[in-house]
Amino acid sequence: MEFLTGLLFCCSVSFDGFTIGCSYGLRNFKSSFYTNIIIGLVSAGFTALALFCGKLLLLFVSADLGTYLGSILLFILGIYTIICSIFAKKSKENVDFSRKLNFKESLFLAVAVSIDAFSAGLGYGVSGNSSFLVPIGVGICHSVFLSTGIVLSRKAVNHFFFSKKFLSVLSGIIIIGVALSRLFL
Repeated sequence: MEFLTGLLFCCSVSFDGFTIGCSYGLRNFKSSFYTNIIIGLVSAGFTALALFCGKLLLLFVSADLGTYLGSILLFILGIYTIICSIFAKKSKENVDFSRKLNFKESLFLAVAVSIDAFSAGLGYGVSGNSSFLVPIGVGICHSVFLSTGIVLSRKAVNHFFFSKKFLSVLSGIIIIGVALSRLFL
């Protein structure tokens, strides 16, 4: 039963990675192996820290604070995406606008999606669940869900014609939607 609970926890904490992946795929980003490793390691690290230090940290920090911080980071990322897409100049060199997430973007994205995992991990750890497999599962699920979102949305974009600017703005709106849904749902 604890395995099933842990698996459901890993999937539920990581599902936002799928949505964020879709938003990056709309902008024709590619997910590299090292991007997945960064996201997986950061997610696993945040979750492990939360699980093993949950009781101690809850004495000083509210579990809701992690949700708010993660939402604020995602909201800023969404606004940044929209602003960059509105003011971006067309590039002649990269005709298909295909890009890979660089190290800074990967790290920022990993931290943004992991902070919520941190707050959920606090609650999960305080409830007495502290299996060492949970952080590993969260890291794997975050990587898989993000990559799947990127791949599926890139395939959809390749079948339909939309302007790059429209897709970039839509991507920012999706990220803002994820941030707002975390705050209010």
